[in-house]
Amino acid sequence: MLSLSLRQTIRPLFLRVSGCLGREGQVTAESCRRGLSSADGWTGQENLAQDDPEMWSLLQQEKERQCRGLELIASENFCSRAALEAQGSCLNNKYSEGYPGQRYYGGAEIVDKIELLCQKRALFAFGLDPSLWGVNVQLYSGSPANFAAYTSVLQPHDRIMGLDLPDGGHSGGTDTHLALVDLRPHGMDGARAERVLELVSITANKNTCPGDKSAMTPGGLRTGTPALTSRQFKEAAFEKVVEFIDEGIQIALDVKKKTGNLSSFKSFLLEDQETVSRIAELRQRVELFARPFPMSGFTDH
Repeated sequence: MLSLSLRQTIRPLFLRVSGCLGREGQVTAESCRRGLSSADGWTGQENLAQDDPEMWSLLQQEKERQCRGLELIASENFCSRAALEAQGSCLNNKYSEGYPGQRYYGGAEIVDKIELLCQKRALFAFGLDPSLWGVNVQLYSGSPANFAAYTSVLQPHDRIMGLDLPDGGHSGGTDTHLALVDLRPHGMDGARAERVLELVSITANKNTCPGDKSAMTPGGLRTGTPALTSRQFKEAAFEKVVEFIDEGIQIALDVKKKTGNLSSFKSFLLEDQETVSRIAELRQRVELFARPFPMSGFTDH
């Protein structure tokens, strides 16, 4: 039980925050019913277009970019509508530090059920016996996941060897969905190829190849298939994607012959009228090809 003095102290705070105090400090049924909505018109039920039109416009622009282009970033994919609904649900409201049955805060009984369900499904997905294996499903990005793997095999003060970035990075064992294209034999680099492809609505990323000296102008271009397979791309469609990439790299090669460093290369792409026309024509064909394929998630954002 709270002491009388403590209750007297905190009661006005809660009432004022909830909008239940009148002008003279008295509690009124009408002021409590109106709550915050009487002060500034906000109810918490406004959609994003109403609450923040500028941000809503940017979301729509990004959705448009994804639908009309070819996404080849190997670590990206298109989230399903079901997953987006879960991520944008009331679960965002709950702080759940700790583990099931061992939380630092109350009100976690449903969150516990959700995390236990995720653990059960993870063990099933990897064919593991729950009586022999446990799983942590809270790791949310590459860095902590890597750290968890390291701590499972290392003792305090141990060291483990790794590859330097110019030596090629990780990305082994992923050859079913990822390709690192060495452009150096063609006199091209990943930075220039990446920029031209971006201008024609093809998204890939520059990547180092073994022996590269710079991560900013590496010799490779990394491409991946997950996002486009989620859009129902099959073998024939990917062959067409490769043709588009080849055309883009040819533009890059032609521009490289007429320019010096990377900065002048990028400027030339936007200033030379012949090059601008070639890029626009290729971008139009890429977008015309990409747009009819289905897209996961919501239709408008």
